[in-house]
Amino acid sequence: AELAGVEREWQERRRARAMAEGATLVDPATVWFSADTMLGRDVLIEPSVFFGPGVRIADGAIIRAFSHLEGASVGAGAEVGPYARLRPG
Repeated sequence: AELAGVEREWQERRRARAMAEGATLVDPATVWFSADTMLGRDVLIEPSVFFGPGVRIADGAIIRAFSHLEGASVGAGAEVGPYARLRPG
């Protein structure tokens, strides 16, 4: 239970940081970040998106709802999803 509480607090801080740095999170409580997720400016992230390890999102990209990304780089202005699953390789 303590670990779950720490994870919840970390995710809340990470979501706030993403928005402060210029990302738009449509429903912040449903977006999950990995410790190494990198977001560009003016990124739009829709509800229920999961970022696993090794994800880089460039400026102006759109990540549509219910997408799961890990080990992926999304280019500037690209649109991913909805319901996308991006994996390494």
